[in-house]
Amino acid sequence: MRSLFVAAMMALITISLPSQAGSVQAGMQGGPAEVLMFTLPGCSYCKSAKELMLKKHIPFREVDLSTDEGMRTAEAMKIPPMAPVFAYKNRVLQGYTEDRLLKFVEN
Repeated sequence: MRSLFVAAMMALITISLPSQAGSVQAGMQGGPAEVLMFTLPGCSYCKSAKELMLKKHIPFREVDLSTDEGMRTAEAMKIPPMAPVFAYKNRVLQGYTEDRLLKFVEN
């Protein structure tokens, strides 16, 4: 039941969140799945993760936790209010290293 809820929320977010710079497939249904990246302004790990995903052409959508909408999205998906956190294919990765993120999106 929880996975169905998360899948529904991710579909809703894909439709309702505005496109960000890193959203390669923004708003396109049927394309590759996007990684949701929960970020905070000034977060150096968030910046490094965005740069890596752009360099590797990994579709992602940024969710800014400093906004009310970003916090509501995180709360609805049970994402902790920390950054960076990544959500992809009903899985969550907290924290960032290049190796962990690349392995996370490969599966």
